[in-house]
Amino acid sequence: MRLVICDMRAEDGRPRDPTVFLNTNLVGARPISESKSIKSGVYVIRCVTGKVYVGSAVDIAQRWHVHRWSLANGKHHSRHLQRAWDKHRPDAFEWSVLETVPIDGLTTEESKQLLLDREQHHIDANDAVRRGFNLCPKASSRLGVKYSDESRAKIKAAQNNRSPEHQAKIRELCLRNAEANLGRKHIPEAIAKTVAAHQARKRSKETRANISASIRGRKLSEEQRAKMSAFHRGRKHSPEHAAKVAEAN
Repeated sequence: MRLVICDMRAEDGRPRDPTVFLNTNLVGARPISESKSIKSGVYVIRCVTGKVYVGSAVDIAQRWHVHRWSLANGKHHSRHLQRAWDKHRPDAFEWSVLETVPIDGLTTEESKQLLLDREQHHIDANDAVRRGFNLCPKASSRLGVKYSDESRAKIKAAQNNRSPEHQAKIRELCLRNAEANLGRKHIPEAIAKTVAAHQARKRSKETRANISASIRGRKLSEEQRAKMSAFHRGRKHSPEHAAKVAEAN
């Protein structure tokens, strides 16, 4: 089924809520919100250049509204799609449903996973990352996203210019999380996955030197020392761990 969105604008020129229709012939068309059969699924935003953006949603009409608003205000998360929108304008884009995904009777997590699985299928089938507007090779994950030097500089500047209040909130949140997990025991499968992930992770000499420099000379408050002492007090290491520590020293 082919879907389009009308580009409705208010008298002052600002974008209104887009009206979504079931047919390209707008005479007598009905809003998509009235059709429960196509409410959830995988959709595509296709430009006249042939490039596409693939996404999925529990409510496609609502998600399209968010896309339209973000693009109209120059705030879309896909910089490639935003540039194309600014260059070619709204009339150059077609909004279509690739696949409807029934989620009735499924839990929230099951619905999300099913939609992401189907979205991933269509991202791969349409080569939507290499030849399209999608930034993430994996649906709903930033893994594999390549940032420009300008973006890296902006992220670094934002992290280095945090206010004292912001830094204090971050420290408080970290302490709360640490206290919440105090005494928590992980299942063997989770422990094995964590160990494997750490063992497979390789840090460069520069990274190790930076970590060492940041820790060296760091002064802990009496409260922090007391919490660390209480955490380690009475803790018993396995013979294997004790042997590794002895070997390292």
